[in-house]
Amino acid sequence: EWRLDQLRIGQSAQLTIAVTDEAIAAFGRLTGDESPLHADAQFARRTRFRGPVAHGMLAASYLSTLVGMRLPGKYATLLSQRLRYAKPVRAGDVLTVTGTITGIQASTGLVQLRVAIQNQRQDVVVDGDVEALVSAPPRKGLTMSELKREALGLDFTGQTVLVTGASRGIGQATAVLFAHHGARVVLNYFQGQ
Repeated sequence: EWRLDQLRIGQSAQLTIAVTDEAIAAFGRLTGDESPLHADAQFARRTRFRGPVAHGMLAASYLSTLVGMRLPGKYATLLSQRLRYAKPVRAGDVLTVTGTITGIQASTGLVQLRVAIQNQRQDVVVDGDVEALVSAPPRKGLTMSELKREALGLDFTGQTVLVTGASRGIGQATAVLFAHHGARVVLNYFQGQ
């Protein structure tokens, strides 16, 4: 499992997955996409693909597995993807999913990766760029409100915040919110006559 401070540009990881008829059928049931191109061999043979193909998003879904299980790892979630589908994927293909870190924004926890999915013939079937958000590993011994603040990225413990116009309205709500999330709040307001 990687933490953000352990990640480096150029670092890469991969996983290998065999695509089966069962996986294609299950993906079709899960998404409701039971197009004959995926599910009807007789129909698919009459198309330009000359046989059934897997859903493009089935192959792309393995990018989520790469991000959440390999790189950046356990505390990461896929935020965006920009992909090119170069060749069809078929049952029986063995896919190698590779990701290489191209950018890290430590202040926001964002990690950019260049990704490629190749079949057993080394043909690139999908490639592109993805962005993942890396969260800090949960710390042991925290209260439930501290865990919630951490999960939301709203932990201002130990920080001092100045809120102007804090006597009412948006200023007051902002001051209360910062205090609720652990900040020491300095209030500034002007009370009219």
